[in-house]
Amino acid sequence: MMHLESIYLKKDIPEDNLPYIWERFYKVDKSRKSGRSGAGLGMAIVREIFELHHYTYGIESQRDIGTRVWFTIPKQVT
Repeated sequence: MMHLESIYLKKDIPEDNLPYIWERFYKVDKSRKSGRSGAGLGMAIVREIFELHHYTYGIESQRDIGTRVWFTIPKQVT
């Protein structure tokens, strides 16, 4: 088994947004003033890949600290 995670310091996501972060076209920052473009597909694509490979995954965020995205790759059966 392999466990990987990515931590984004000072990039917290409001807790009420976390259940929706894996949905297609969902954007945490819905304003057009953020200077960032995107379709809101990135995390949905990641979720589909994780589920296709039977990975466990999650996201946690703490205000003023940051966000942690993690996944675990199960041991392959030989």
